[in-house]
Amino acid sequence: MSEFAVLSQQEEIQRLLEHAHRVDSERRSEGRTSLLQPVIVKPQSDEHSLTAFSRDISSSGIGLLHQFPLPPQSVTIYTNLEESEICQIDVEIQWCLPCSEGWYISGGRFRTE
Repeated sequence: MSEFAVLSQQEEIQRLLEHAHRVDSERRSEGRTSLLQPVIVKPQSDEHSLTAFSRDISSSGIGLLHQFPLPPQSVTIYTNLEESEICQIDVEIQWCLPCSEGWYISGGRFRTE
Protein backbone atom coordinates (compact mmCIF):
# COMPACT_ATOMS: atom_id res chain seq x y z
CA MET A 1 0.00 0.00 0.00
CA SER A 2 1.33 3.44 -0.94
CA GLU A 3 2.23 6.06 1.68
CA PHE A 4 0.69 8.75 -0.51
CA ALA A 5 -3.02 9.44 -0.57
CA VAL A 6 -4.57 9.24 -4.01
CA LEU A 7 -6.16 12.60 -4.76
CA SER A 8 -7.96 13.82 -7.83
CA GLN A 9 -6.22 16.19 -10.21
CA GLN A 10 -8.43 19.03 -8.97
CA GLU A 11 -7.57 18.28 -5.31
CA GLU A 12 -3.85 18.27 -6.13
CA ILE A 13 -4.16 21.60 -7.93
CA GLN A 14 -6.01 23.06 -4.95
CA ARG A 15 -3.31 21.79 -2.56
CA LEU A 16 -0.62 23.38 -4.71
CA LEU A 17 -2.46 26.70 -4.88
CA GLU A 18 -2.95 26.72 -1.09
CA HIS A 19 0.74 25.95 -0.57
CA ALA A 20 1.78 28.75 -2.94
CA HIS A 21 -0.51 31.19 -1.15
CA ARG A 22 0.87 30.17 2.28
CA VAL A 23 4.49 30.52 1.15
CA ASP A 24 3.73 33.83 -0.53
CA SER A 25 1.94 35.32 2.49
CA GLU A 26 4.64 34.14 4.94
CA ARG A 27 7.45 36.01 3.20
CA ARG A 28 5.82 39.03 1.63
CA SER A 29 5.23 42.35 3.29
CA GLU A 30 4.09 44.01 0.05
CA GLY A 31 2.62 43.08 -3.30
CA ARG A 32 4.80 41.51 -5.95
CA THR A 33 4.49 41.35 -9.72
CA SER A 34 5.60 38.26 -11.61
CA LEU A 35 8.59 38.98 -13.81
CA LEU A 36 10.12 35.88 -15.36
CA GLN A 37 13.06 36.87 -17.55
CA PRO A 38 16.81 36.27 -17.80
CA VAL A 39 19.11 38.43 -15.70
CA ILE A 40 22.85 38.71 -15.14
CA VAL A 41 23.97 38.72 -11.50
CA LYS A 42 27.37 40.29 -10.83
CA PRO A 43 28.63 40.07 -7.26
CA GLN A 44 30.38 43.32 -6.38
CA SER A 45 33.21 41.38 -4.75
CA ASP A 46 33.87 39.28 -7.87
CA GLU A 47 34.72 39.78 -11.54
CA HIS A 48 32.51 36.93 -12.74
CA SER A 49 28.92 37.32 -13.88
CA LEU A 50 26.29 34.64 -13.34
CA THR A 51 23.11 33.92 -15.32
CA ALA A 52 19.80 33.67 -13.46
CA PHE A 53 16.09 34.39 -13.89
CA SER A 54 14.03 37.01 -12.14
CA ARG A 55 10.90 35.53 -10.53
CA ASP A 56 9.06 38.54 -9.21
CA ILE A 57 9.59 42.17 -8.31
CA SER A 58 8.21 44.81 -5.93
CA SER A 59 9.11 48.41 -5.23
CA SER A 60 11.65 47.25 -2.63
CA GLY A 61 13.10 44.00 -3.95
CA ILE A 62 13.40 41.15 -6.43
CA GLY A 63 13.14 37.35 -6.36
CA LEU A 64 15.59 35.23 -8.34
CA LEU A 65 15.87 31.62 -9.58
CA HIS A 66 19.34 30.22 -10.33
CA GLN A 67 21.60 27.16 -10.41
CA PHE A 68 24.18 28.32 -7.86
CA PRO A 69 24.15 29.21 -4.17
CA LEU A 70 24.03 32.97 -3.67
CA PRO A 71 25.00 33.96 -0.13
CA PRO A 72 23.97 37.33 1.35
CA GLN A 73 26.04 39.99 -0.41
CA SER A 74 25.88 43.07 -2.63
CA VAL A 75 25.27 42.35 -6.32
CA THR A 76 24.35 44.26 -9.44
CA ILE A 77 21.58 42.83 -11.58
CA TYR A 78 21.42 43.56 -15.31
CA THR A 79 18.43 42.82 -17.53
CA ASN A 80 16.93 43.97 -20.82
CA LEU A 81 13.90 46.24 -20.75
CA GLU A 82 13.55 46.56 -24.50
CA GLU A 83 15.64 45.27 -27.40
CA SER A 84 18.54 47.65 -26.76
CA GLU A 85 17.74 49.08 -23.32
CA ILE A 86 19.57 47.57 -20.35
CA CYS A 87 18.47 48.06 -16.74
CA GLN A 88 21.10 47.96 -13.97
CA ILE A 89 20.02 47.67 -10.31
CA ASP A 90 22.09 47.35 -7.12
CA VAL A 91 20.67 44.68 -4.82
CA GLU A 92 21.51 43.33 -1.37
CA ILE A 93 20.84 39.57 -1.41
CA GLN A 94 19.01 38.73 1.83
CA TRP A 95 18.49 34.97 1.60
CA CYS A 96 18.99 31.94 -0.63
CA LEU A 97 17.37 28.48 -0.37
CA PRO A 98 17.65 25.28 -2.40
CA CYS A 99 14.32 24.60 -4.11
CA SER A 100 15.01 21.41 -6.09
CA GLU A 101 17.96 19.44 -7.34
CA GLY A 102 20.54 21.98 -8.49
CA TRP A 103 18.20 24.99 -8.29
CA TYR A 104 18.00 27.83 -5.78
CA ILE A 105 15.65 30.72 -5.07
CA SER A 106 16.81 33.92 -3.46
CA GLY A 107 15.48 37.31 -2.50
CA GLY A 108 17.14 40.68 -2.47
CA ARG A 109 16.34 44.23 -1.43
CA PHE A 110 17.08 47.13 -3.73
CA ARG A 111 19.91 49.21 -2.29
CA THR A 112 19.11 52.85 -1.74
CA GLU A 113 21.87 55.34 -1.22
